[in-house]
Parts: sequence; structure tokens; C-alpha cells
Amino acid sequence: MLQAQLLIGSLQIANGIAPEDIVLRWNISGKAHTDWNFLALTQLATDIHSHVEPMVVKQQEAEEKINDAETSEEIAAILHEFI
Repeated sequence: MLQAQLLIGSLQIANGIAPEDIVLRWNISGKAHTDWNFLALTQLATDIHSHVEPMVVKQQEAEEKINDAETSEEIAAILHEFI
């Protein structure tokens, strides 16, 4: 899990290991684990967050509107707006 690897790296930093010296294990989906430098893995997590967060916000906005809708036509219009 990405978060677990980053936590391990953070604990190593707290114990005095330089971030650039930390090597963690991570895998691309369907592939064997590979070594990742802590800084590169941190950048990956940041990139994932930057990509996923706007989609989550959009999904939550749609969900709120759907929950407030009273007719199937309103729901269809909301789905059309967000798709």
C-alpha cells in the first residue's frame, strides 16, 4: 500500500535517514514490486492526489445534487451535467 510505504519512509527520516537514501518497495499494477526512492514515491503520491482529488470533488458535488433531486428527470440532467 502506497500510504504504508510513505509512512515507513517518514519513520526512517524521523530516525535520521536522509530521504534520498531511503529505498522502498512499490509495484505497478500487475507487475512485481520494484525499488523506489522515497522522494520519487512521494512525488508519485502527490501526482496521484493532484489527479484524483478534482474527480472526487466532482463526484461529491454530483452526489449532493442527486440526493436533493426529486424526479428521475432531475437525476438524468445531473448525470448529463457531470458525465
